[in-house]
Amino acid sequence: MNVPLFHTLVGIPIKYAVGTSSLALFFTALAGTFEHWHLAHVQPNVVLFLAPG
Repeated sequence: MNVPLFHTLVGIPIKYAVGTSSLALFFTALAGTFEHWHLAHVQPNVVLFLAPG
C-alpha cells in the first residue's frame, strides 16, 4: 500500500516510492526482530537457516 500512496498522493516518482517503502519496512522489521529476540521467541539454530532468505 505504501508505494501507490507515495506515488499518487505525495507525487513521488515510482522508483523513489519503492525505495522509500523498502526503507520504512526495513526499520519496521528490525524493530519486530529486536522485540522477538527480547521476548526469547528466537531459536538461534533456526535463524542460521532463515537469515540468508
